[in-house]
Amino acid sequence: MGLNKTRIYIIGTYHGDLKGERRLAAALEQIKPDIVTMEGHEGLPDGLPRNHVNLLTKRFIKELTSGNNDRTRVGQAARAFRAYISVQNYEVRVSREYAKETGAAFMAIEDAHSWQAAYDVMDEEFDLIGYLKSKIKTLGSRERLQADADALYASLKRAYETGQPLEGTGIIEEDDIKLGCADALVNDRDSGLSQTLRQIAEANPGKRIAYVCGAFHGLDRPPKGTIYSQLADLKPERILISDY
Repeated sequence: MGLNKTRIYIIGTYHGDLKGERRLAAALEQIKPDIVTMEGHEGLPDGLPRNHVNLLTKRFIKELTSGNNDRTRVGQAARAFRAYISVQNYEVRVSREYAKETGAAFMAIEDAHSWQAAYDVMDEEFDLIGYLKSKIKTLGSRERLQADADALYASLKRAYETGQPLEGTGIIEEDDIKLGCADALVNDRDSGLSQTLRQIAEANPGKRIAYVCGAFHGLDRPPKGTIYSQLADLKPERILISDY
């Protein structure tokens, strides 16, 4: 059984998806990969420590209440913010748990240095700090947060199916489209990740290999673009966890 029998699944996520854990678990259960790979490095935690979540939430409330006396809105936004940061890195948590339960191999395929370097470059190109501050200002409620996440998935699905550019409709979605399409995410970083995935596929002919990543990496942006574009000859299958 050769490489042409190897199946690669690019499983696209949104990192702030409040339903992400359940959706990703369902996707992995259906695909049943032999190997689960993901963006990021082995040292990534399964989630933010509780004391860190508490500290960030307090800072968020302090910033939001500056000049804002609407306690109801502040409370809703604080709960949304806490939910948002509490789900960060759910992909690590779910992927590791799947591998543990099924005996599948688990690999975070990026080294810590290149991972940090990509985000340092992206901060320069996109103003990542400004993006995070704007997210703090625009969060409304858990319902709004999830609605924007689902709107982003819908735009990604249209882009996957038609090859057309993403269209923003929500506050978070507009910002995340700019962030996800930042050049730092689709040049050197994806080139290195796609080469690693290709090596894993070559070393494991006939296996089902899942790559869990932010869904922007699944966009088709040839010639030198995303992981999906660079692995086109291996015919990877793209999946959005919002379908689960």
